Amino acid sequence: MNAIDRSSGIASKIGFIGTYLPRRCGIATFTYDLAEAVARIVKDEQSVVVAALNDRDGGYAYPHRVKCQICCETRDDYTVAADYLNANCGVVCLQHEFGIFGGTCGENVLGLISKLRVPLVVTCHTVAPQPDIDHKHVFRKIVSRADKLVVMNRLAIPILKEVYGATTRQIVYIRHGIHDVPYADPPYRKKAFGILGTVLLTFGLLHRNKGIEIAIEAMAEIVRAKSDTTYVIAGQTHPAIVREEGESYRYELQQLVDNLEIGNHVVFIDQFFDLPSLITYLRETDIFVAPYLTMGHMTSGALSYAAGAGNAVVATPFLHARELLANDRGIIVPPANASALADAVIGLLGNTAAMEAMRRRMYAHTRNMVWPEVAREYLDVFNALDPLGRDQLIVPRWPVVDAPAHRDLITPS
Repeated sequence: MNAIDRSSGIASKIGFIGTYLPRRCGIATFTYDLAEAVARIVKDEQSVVVAALNDRDGGYAYPHRVKCQICCETRDDYTVAADYLNANCGVVCLQHEFGIFGGTCGENVLGLISKLRVPLVVTCHTVAPQPDIDHKHVFRKIVSRADKLVVMNRLAIPILKEVYGATTRQIVYIRHGIHDVPYADPPYRKKAFGILGTVLLTFGLLHRNKGIEIAIEAMAEIVRAKSDTTYVIAGQTHPAIVREEGESYRYELQQLVDNLEIGNHVVFIDQFFDLPSLITYLRETDIFVAPYLTMGHMTSGALSYAAGAGNAVVATPFLHARELLANDRGIIVPPANASALADAVIGLLGNTAAMEAMRRRMYAHTRNMVWPEVAREYLDVFNALDPLGRDQLIVPRWPVVDAPAHRDLITPS
């Protein structure tokens, strides 16, 4: 059965454009999860295809779903991809993040979308409230071409309208997907981490706007109040950062730990995780810490995954945290304020009943964020854009299980 049933013989595949596993970036993980979830629902492996963005010569060892590859700086590749998508797809879903497309502010993607003759859905991973003139120019062009704009944060809606000229009709709100993790209390013995006691966790690709140095400074105060606490910093440095400055940020963090003499309370895990390992880490985490320094962060895969696992969360007021942690589902602290972060963590650890209630509120709030539900919402959007104006759903809403585990899951940013 085709994903979009068109008796006229019009091409009926769903095409996704974005980075893709095994490339190591958060958008690659998202594109993979969404494409796999959609394919599971339509029960037709051939109905979902991907045009993958490469940042290096030779690309990656992609799975079968990737049908064409785009070298981000090679304009001709965008034209070839547009030709393939026009010939084979009834709708295309572009994962937009400025850093993955070549040219000034990712302008190379404009050549692709200008040639598309099929409906275009754009998932907006970043919606900057105060963009510079070049970013604003490129994204306004993308907005003007899009049939639908998917936002994962309601706070993005007025920004899309006021800054980028989007219309109400264009915008669809679909939350960031998560994997379905059973609710459980973290054990005292953390087998995956190899430690005893309370675990604070920050995970994802390492870069300076994560504010991890602030959480390390807070740990010096936290361990004085609760000596069995360990802060785990999990994830490799972002590949773009490695190219620019090597591992200097990681070394600075390690030096800060040494200077504060808290080496027994801070653990660095410099690796990416397969999905089962990531879920195990989340289930053994007491508090997820997101001390980001950039407040315009509209979506965070790491925050979504931690929330979906029922972790208690302490975060700075970046845009995604403001929405997800509202109504006492987490604690917001001022950015770059180690004392406030420490006070919030110590307060939670000193009131286990309040922390348990917070965890349960968050877990209940995220149940409709599991990937099958998110994929169904995307399919409703795709179906509404059928050029033949069909009214029926693409597929019946039968129960499905979550998308299969990644062969090589890349930790979300």
